[in-house]
Amino acid sequence: MFPPRGGCASVRPMMQWIDIAAFRGLERLRLDDLGRVNLLLGPNNSGKTSVLEAISIAAAPESRETWVRAGASGGSWPFARHRVGREQVQGIEWLFPRRDGAAERLRIETDTGVASAGVTRLVAPASDLPDGFMPFFLAGAAGRELAALPSRRGVRVALRWTATQATAGDAEREWEFWDLTLSGEEEDERRASSLVMLNGFSHRHEALLQLQVSALIKAGRKRAIVELLGRMDPDIRDMHILADDDRGHGIFVEHARLGVVPLTTFGDGMRRTLHFAAGVIQARGGVLLIDEIEIAIHTSVIGSIFDWLVDACVEHDTQLFVTTHSLEAVDAILAGRSESLDDIVSYRLEDGRLQKRLSGAQLHRLRFKRGLEVRG
Repeated sequence: MFPPRGGCASVRPMMQWIDIAAFRGLERLRLDDLGRVNLLLGPNNSGKTSVLEAISIAAAPESRETWVRAGASGGSWPFARHRVGREQVQGIEWLFPRRDGAAERLRIETDTGVASAGVTRLVAPASDLPDGFMPFFLAGAAGRELAALPSRRGVRVALRWTATQATAGDAEREWEFWDLTLSGEEEDERRASSLVMLNGFSHRHEALLQLQVSALIKAGRKRAIVELLGRMDPDIRDMHILADDDRGHGIFVEHARLGVVPLTTFGDGMRRTLHFAAGVIQARGGVLLIDEIEIAIHTSVIGSIFDWLVDACVEHDTQLFVTTHSLEAVDAILAGRSESLDDIVSYRLEDGRLQKRLSGAQLHRLRFKRGLEVRG
């Protein structure tokens, strides 16, 4: 069981529906009656990840980091978190639908507000680049002039955000994203702290994982996390952040058979499980997005981990969206949560369109009593 805590006030109301009028390759896609936990099912290229990206924009449109995150979620995020490179600029540009080769406005509406934005591609000679532009490969290099660089690529995003809550009102913002701009000094003060998106490889970012584990320990969640890791390996007794010789600090696990060993001893599954736990804490009162939950997690334990994850989301008032195209993962999730399916709803997508919405109980019945395919 997830250890009890006192009640926590909600940072934002849970989304009840989302209507994606235009975003990437999605058009007129509406998901109604969203739940605490939302499974997005479907084959590859059905639009599942695009829905997560659209939700991230809807949840925190006024954060510059949200746009970088959405543009890079299928690529190098979070490895490029502190710079906006060519891949990120192109990713932001392609968040917008295309007609006849030109970018159109995107529009995403939820019961908490409406985000509408346009994008303009910018290409300028190096001498015209904005103040603060510093390509990462020139950092610390003396005597090199920016004017000697070739032209760089950039995009301008103009956002109109209308919130439905009386306390928020309307807002307009505009950003320019330039290829290879170091973005640390430009970081928006309105960080999307209650929005967390975990892709299939962000758990491999060592520095990020250490920061997340430190936050978990400071939040008093260490015992709960050790319990969760024990579902992967019952011989795990504790977890620490320790000095690793002269190489800085590292995450170590106290193991009944192996002693105190680095987390890297256990492979990707353990790291991703920790990443899930950290995501719930960071997204408290907000939204947690997990793309392809089955990556690095064996089906024999995914049900138990998912059950823990749902309990944690309920405790921390976090709304969860999960994608998967694995039928084995769906079955494991349903089996692990079979005694309490009320928090779960599923949406089956195909070619960017909604095929079916099912409650957790309906999905369980179709799989275990009728043996039907539910992914599309």
